[in-house]
Amino acid sequence: MDRRRACIQRRHVSHDLRRAVQGDDGCSPLRYLIEWRVAVASAALKSSHRSISEVAEIVGYGSAAAFSSVFFKVTGRRPGQYRVESAVVERDP
Repeated sequence: MDRRRACIQRRHVSHDLRRAVQGDDGCSPLRYLIEWRVAVASAALKSSHRSISEVAEIVGYGSAAAFSSVFFKVTGRRPGQYRVESAVVERDP
């Protein structure tokens, strides 16, 4: 396959992926991935005693710092803070 054809095919796949991932809210594939990672991380922070670094690695981040930054941007809380607050909420009736 020549280069031009490969580029055209890549653009087509990218367009198809974007269309498949975008829902009614128009969420981009990257935004969808970030939100999925944060949702999985939130569940892990609530239900396990894994370190922040381990949770970051599980959801695909190369460093706890990068993960913490994204998690904060999405949730407004640091992962450790989220863990503590989630534990308090679950204990209170």
